[in-house]
Formats: sequence, structure tokens, C-alpha cells
Amino acid sequence: MTYKPLIIILGILFLSVSCSAGANDSKLLNFITDFGNKDGGAIALSGVVKRIDPDIRIGIITNNISQGNIWEAANCLFQTTPYWPDTAVFVCIVNPKVFNDKQGIVVKNKLGQIFVGPDNGVFSLVALQNPPITVRQINEKFRNLKNYININALEDPKSFFNRDIFAYIGAMLASNKIAFDQVGSLLPSTLHGLNVPKTEFQSGGVCGGIPCFDKNGNLWTTIPSDLFDKLQVSPGNKVKVTISRNKEVLFNDTILFTDSFSKAKPGEIIAIFNNLSQLMIAQIGASFVTKYQIFYGPEYSIHVSK
Repeated sequence: MTYKPLIIILGILFLSVSCSAGANDSKLLNFITDFGNKDGGAIALSGVVKRIDPDIRIGIITNNISQGNIWEAANCLFQTTPYWPDTAVFVCIVNPKVFNDKQGIVVKNKLGQIFVGPDNGVFSLVALQNPPITVRQINEKFRNLKNYININALEDPKSFFNRDIFAYIGAMLASNKIAFDQVGSLLPSTLHGLNVPKTEFQSGGVCGGIPCFDKNGNLWTTIPSDLFDKLQVSPGNKVKVTISRNKEVLFNDTILFTDSFSKAKPGEIIAIFNNLSQLMIAQIGASFVTKYQIFYGPEYSIHVSK
């Protein structure tokens, strides 16, 4: 009988901690920038976020995107966002000439993940992963950060409008202080920037783009497993693969489609699904991209057929 009060207290504490953790599950905000880590620019973003809501959990995916490299930023999002909860918010600031020749936008995919940044192509690849997307333009009223945050240093913050506005909007969304539809007016779902090859069933095969390659030299594609399945090719059979840069064919051969690296011979080139369930071209024990001098970007495409 003497243990009952203790058990009740422990139960209440457990429920309290669980509820608190659950309440913060939606407060996830991640940054991708090309700011680097040599000065305080990147960490200033976190400061803006913490002023909005100290409970927001901040993730730094990277601050080391090459200066102004939009495709590199798009690829980084493409690789990482599938692992994050549907409630996560991503702020991407790379080459943000927003409010001049580009627009500041907020994008929401079908899962509920939200992306904040410039409409310059950084969201081109994630838009392909979980369509359809909804796009809203950041309202002009959010341009003057001093209207929302009292920071003495921001007497004339014009040069950092884009940086601080994106962080501010991301924080407001992550903390649920504003809703997605309160950010600004609805825009067409067609994003500007990168001219990514369409991922579709075409000419008796599946075609797509090449967003990146990994550290082992394996070539990643935008072709998902459900689209590839339309070819009705089982592991252990061959597929014909053509990789091009614009109209120049860089690779054209029939290779093994397999569900395991262990089922291929050393040096053999294979088609296999990566950890995102998207088709990947690899060479056992070697770098496929080095051997064939294949890179990634909007000018590269792949076609796979029986």
C-alpha cells in the first residue's frame, strides 16, 4: 500500500514528460545555407528563431553549400527531407536575391513538410518527391523584420532582409504561430529555376533526371521504384540504360538489375534502388561516375527500358 502514492506520482511525471515531448514534435526547423561557418551569419539565423520560440528544435543540415550553387542546395534537400517528420520546416538560403528579380516563397508538399526560401530552383527536386505541392508568396508585410523583432542592431538591416525574413517565417510556421495560408497569396505550383528533366514513362521506358552521386561514385536518379515497376522487370534480369548530357550520349549499355550488391560480380555495372527507393546506377568496387565522367545537373538525363 505504501508504494501506491509513489507509483501514482511516477505515472503523472511520465505522462507530463510524454505530453511535453509530443507538443514539441512539431517544432522542427532545419537550415541549409551557403553562409559557411567562419563568421556569425549562420548562427544569427538561430538567434532569430529562438526569439520567436525558444522551444523550436533547430537542425543545421549544412552551412557549407558552395557559394550560390542552387543545384547543390536542391540536391541536399532531395537527399535529406525524406527522413524527417511530416511536420518539419526547412529554410534554404542559397543565392537569395529575393524581392528583386526572384520571389520569396513557402512550399508545402503532400506530406505536410514546409520549405521556406527563394524561388530560384532550390526546391525543384523536393517538388518531385511528394507532389502535389502548394506554393505561396511571402507577403510584403514581412519584409521589415523590425516590425516583429526588437533588435537594436537592426537599425538598417536591408542587406540581410532575405536572410532574417526566411528565418522568421520558418520559425513562425514551426511554432504554429502562423498558418501556411497566412504567409501570403497562392501561386502556381510551377517553380522557377532549375530545368529538371521530367520523370515519367516514355518511349517504352522510364526516364528521369540525375540529382547527384554519392561518395562511392554511384549515380542517383529521380526514377522512383513505383515508376520503374511499370517495366515489369524482376531482379536478376537486364535493363538497357542510356545516360545523356543534353543530346550527347555518355553511357549506353545493357546492365543487371538487382536487389543486392552481393549478387553482382566485381567491376559489374548494375541498376539498384538506393535508400530513397529511387533507381541508382553503380559499379561494384569502383566509381561509376569517375569511369564515365558523368556529373549531375539539369542537363543530365537517364532512360531505362527492357
